Amino acid sequence: MCISVSNDSNRYWNLDQRWHLLFRSVYDGEEHGRFMEKLEARIRNHDREIEKMCNFHYQGFVNSITELLKVRGEAQKLKVRESCLDTVLGDSGWPYLSRGLGPDDPTSITVGYGETT
Repeated sequence: MCISVSNDSNRYWNLDQRWHLLFRSVYDGEEHGRFMEKLEARIRNHDREIEKMCNFHYQGFVNSITELLKVRGEAQKLKVRESCLDTVLGDSGWPYLSRGLGPDDPTSITVGYGETT
């Protein structure tokens, strides 16, 4: 009786055998130390790149928060100015309201084409 083995399983077995030989050569020989040194150097390089990216994005975040705080301060100042202006304009209209001047009064102010205030 003849047992045939498919090419796919031979291919995977050959691949597994190659990986096994590769790892064995790295760990058994002098290459293990060099491999670990190169791996550590690569890890340090990636760590530096990650740190640079984090610092860049963190600095952008800090700048955005600083700008938002400036805008909030300016908005508060604008709100106070608007409130004061509203009070001044409201107070300046009381004399006219107390005299009862309306749109039919000849002393009323004309704004546009026939519109009075």
